[in-house]
Amino acid sequence: MQISDLLQQLYTVAFRLTGQEEAAAALVRAALPLPGEARQWPQNPLPAQYIMKSAREVCRLFLRRPVPEKGPAAATLPGPACRKQAVQAALLTLEPLPRVVVVWRDVVGFPVSELVPLVQQPVEDLYRILGQGRRELKKQLI
Repeated sequence: MQISDLLQQLYTVAFRLTGQEEAAAALVRAALPLPGEARQWPQNPLPAQYIMKSAREVCRLFLRRPVPEKGPAAATLPGPACRKQAVQAALLTLEPLPRVVVVWRDVVGFPVSELVPLVQQPVEDLYRILGQGRRELKKQLI
């Protein structure tokens, strides 16, 4: 994967988590380069392992942020003509951990088991959280 592709993937993860361009860019800037990893991956294209580690760092930084106050979620959902915006708005209504798990698995397609070291919960709990997040998204979008 090229460095530009890495940045695009990480920005996608960060934007889906935050819903704000500036906040997403700040998360990616804070996550890269990974401490102690930059010298290991001097080649371009970068290995997929670096991308997953970088995305995990974006998620870690997101989970450590202060939780902003929530507004009325239903009022922020656009109509069916704006499907992408509706999905993004629904993602933003999820609590931070379910949002991370849903974005990790369903948006970027990484294995849920790769989140275990980050959140320190068993993979079974993460799959339960993933299911709850999916149900909440479905409820918001229907």
